[in-house]
Amino acid sequence: MAGKVKGITIEFRGETTKLDKAIKDVNKETAKLDAELKQVNNALRFNPKNTELMAQKQQILTQKVDATKDKLQALKAAQKEMAADGSVDKNSAEWRDLQREIITTESRLKHFEGELKKTTMQSKRLYRLGAAFKDVGGKIEAAGQKLRGLSTAAGLVVAGMGAVTYKAGAMADELNTLSKVTGISTEDLQMYAATADLVDVSVEDMARAHQRLKKSMASDSSAKYFEQLGIETRNADGSLRDVNDVFDETIVALGKMENETERDALSMALMGKSATNLNPLIEDGGKTYEKVTKMMKKYGLNPISQEDLDKANEFNDAIDTIKFIFLQTVQIIGTKIAGYLVPMIEKVVQKVAEFAQKFSGVSGETLAKIGAIMTAVALLSPALILLARSSAA
Repeated sequence: MAGKVKGITIEFRGETTKLDKAIKDVNKETAKLDAELKQVNNALRFNPKNTELMAQKQQILTQKVDATKDKLQALKAAQKEMAADGSVDKNSAEWRDLQREIITTESRLKHFEGELKKTTMQSKRLYRLGAAFKDVGGKIEAAGQKLRGLSTAAGLVVAGMGAVTYKAGAMADELNTLSKVTGISTEDLQMYAATADLVDVSVEDMARAHQRLKKSMASDSSAKYFEQLGIETRNADGSLRDVNDVFDETIVALGKMENETERDALSMALMGKSATNLNPLIEDGGKTYEKVTKMMKKYGLNPISQEDLDKANEFNDAIDTIKFIFLQTVQIIGTKIAGYLVPMIEKVVQKVAEFAQKFSGVSGETLAKIGAIMTAVALLSPALILLARSSAA
């Protein structure tokens, strides 16, 4: 930001300080939190249902939300101060610079709050699932002890195979759907997904940014932005270059920009609002994507073919069909049982009504006496037990 804006004195966290110092402190805190969050996300890749790791992620995201709120508060305080004393022309570059910084910070706050909400929901689901399994496990533990050794080995194998197959089917369905929506091949999406996991961004955001960049390449109004980054969008014959290559070069070029505000504005102009969520990827400068590519080549790994994805997708569709049939069957059975029980329930209702009619004619004094007798009976058993224990003592 410009010098006059940086030098504004504001009230920040209960103290009077310069705006640039306040922003610097918040950015330093956020950088530390980003580093720690990356470690937690890497650990979750190998143990995604670990409640301790989920709790740590939730705590870090909460701190990121708080820090971003502080930054936004500081920026708005500076905006208010400038508007009050008229020290800066609202048509000046430094005023526009401050407005862009506020908009960018608001977008980041919204993104972090969304991530925190999603993480909180995941933590709650894990807790409920764990509680449910614990309850069921307690009820069947006695029966399972007799076959514990064999059951454990067989169960682990079957459950592991089933979980892997089910997860593969769900992943194939998601990839195929995302590919149809964005026009990006499933092979490219798999590479993006691997990179996204490592730098803590969403593959959906990467796909949306990729899709928007493709439109920008064909737009004359966006040519100046590519030129500013030093990126060619067309081949020698005038045809558009491969969008994957342009996307990679754009991420690298943006990562080299020192002015964070200008970088965010340029990335949004080329890749839309989703670009604000790709800051970790941009700051990484494409190193992780290159690392994933080299790792795949080193170990002879290839993305899953479209044919194999389609087969896994068919399995997922079959599972969905089974779920639907099961739910419909339960509904039909429940409806038939309910119809059969109606006459029985009507008889119960009739008996209750008759009982109520008989009691309605009893006087209040009589009802009070009955209540007293029932209270005495209720207290009789505990009293006798206490008396017996006292005598034994």
